Amino acid sequence: MNEEEGGPSPGADPVPPTGPAPVDQPANVLGGIFLIGCGLCLLLVGGGCTGLLIFMLMDTHGSGDLSMLVVSIAIAGGGIFAIVQGVRMARGRRGGG
Repeated sequence: MNEEEGGPSPGADPVPPTGPAPVDQPANVLGGIFLIGCGLCLLLVGGGCTGLLIFMLMDTHGSGDLSMLVVSIAIAGGGIFAIVQGVRMARGRRGGG
């Protein structure tokens, strides 16, 4: 193709399309709300167990199994992670570029 035919010149590289912008789908919003709800449950359970275990450890002056405390903190952290991912999923990607 040459320029007389209306096509690009042989030396010009076409810019690759970046793809269509993702649309907000109801499934993403519902999935995000579900993740937020599950994250809140995990956060409440993990945080409640963490608080209870800390009070128990203070009452017994530190003697006890710390592995349950680590597990409950990890569950609370998983809840926070699920809430953050749920918010990101529900909001979608907007703007930028």
